Amino acid sequence: MNISKIIRQGREFIAFLECLRGDMNAREPLPIVINGLSGGASDAFITEAVKEIVSIGRAPVLVLTADDGERSDVLSVLLRSGIRAAEYKPRELVFYNISASHDIDRERLLVLSRILDGSLEAV
Repeated sequence: MNISKIIRQGREFIAFLECLRGDMNAREPLPIVINGLSGGASDAFITEAVKEIVSIGRAPVLVLTADDGERSDVLSVLLRSGIRAAEYKPRELVFYNISASHDIDRERLLVLSRILDGSLEAV
């Protein structure tokens, strides 16, 4: 039995699915927050949750992380799972008058464009 089947049979995941389906059918869906998982359990749960949301037809999925390292790790897990995902980098704040690079701004616009054209399932 693979980890996906184990995760999907768990009491917590089943409760999450009930919450998710109820929220998706709501007139104004609210964000769903998942926390308290670590390591492989977190990776498997996020992957299965994104797959479930995409299967319901509600893409893209926005996954918020605590920091750059976690964001990179989650992106890697999603990509390895076959999910079309991209990194939406935070904007650099400049507090003094200098000529700043716009590379990150261009990357952010590309991600938003890919969301609009439907080529992404998770961000």
